[in-house]
Formats: sequence, C-alpha cells, structure tokens
Amino acid sequence: MTILQKRKRVKELIDKASEPLLNEIIKLAEAKSRKVVGYTMEGTELTKGELQQIVQDAEVRYKKGEAITHEKARKQSKKW
Repeated sequence: MTILQKRKRVKELIDKASEPLLNEIIKLAEAKSRKVVGYTMEGTELTKGELQQIVQDAEVRYKKGEAITHEKARKQSKKW
C-alpha cells in the first residue's frame, strides 16, 4: 500500500470513527509530534516537526545562495 493509499484509508476510517477513538488518535498523533528527536547547540529539545522546519529553512537559504562553503568558513575561522 502506498503512502497516498494509506492516507486515503485513514481518512475514510476517521470519517467513521467514534469520539473515543478520535480522542485516542489525537493523543497518539500529538505524542508522536512532541517526541524529542534532537537538541540545538544550546541544548534545547527539538521535535521531529521542529527539526524538519529547520532543515526546510536551511534549504531555502541555500537555494537563495545564502550558504557558505567549507573553504570560506575555514578561512573565516582563521581570523577569529
């Protein structure tokens, strides 16, 4: 079953689900989205969604040319 087929099936099941089942689904989804998957350099916890957002933001900056090459970073660090 593809991911699209799975999403369609889940939507069908949710449309027919009872309120107690919906409450359980919400709890499960919220718990998964709050699960800590990493930490910032400062030690702040990161959830999967937060980490994905950081990566997406970095990709946007990279595509705009706002990235620095390893060589430039190495040269800059010698000035510190």
